[in-house]
Amino acid sequence: MKKLVLFMLVIFGVAGANAQLIEKDGKFYDKNNQLYSGTHVEYYESGSKKVEMTVVAGLKQGPTTLYFENGKVQEVRSFDKNKMNGTWLTFENNGLKTGEANYKGGKKHGKWFIWDEKGVKRYEMSYNNGAKDSTWTIWDESGKVVGTKNY
Repeated sequence: MKKLVLFMLVIFGVAGANAQLIEKDGKFYDKNNQLYSGTHVEYYESGSKKVEMTVVAGLKQGPTTLYFENGKVQEVRSFDKNKMNGTWLTFENNGLKTGEANYKGGKKHGKWFIWDEKGVKRYEMSYNNGAKDSTWTIWDESGKVVGTKNY
């Protein structure tokens, strides 16, 4: 019983400490107004994980994962010094992937894909350093190409 109480104190102590993270001017600070470094986790009132991210010297660094209250992954984003960098994935609460996008240095870069709630690919787009690029394609709900546009 003592171990359970200690475990609960540790868990709620960590959750409480993380809840005191302050974001201002695009940077994260601890309760002592110092730039925060570490893993930050937020929870829903139900106790399930809501957000998990790594912060280095006050800036988001590496993966940030957002969760639905049912515990399934909602989004996975990747950051480099607070700028989106790498792949960004989005999901429905049943686990179905609905989006895949790429960033480089905070700008849209590379292929982007969007699927509907049934898993049918609906859009394919491409960016080059933030500018629309290449051929974009749109599909209908049956998977038939209904439009293309070249950039």
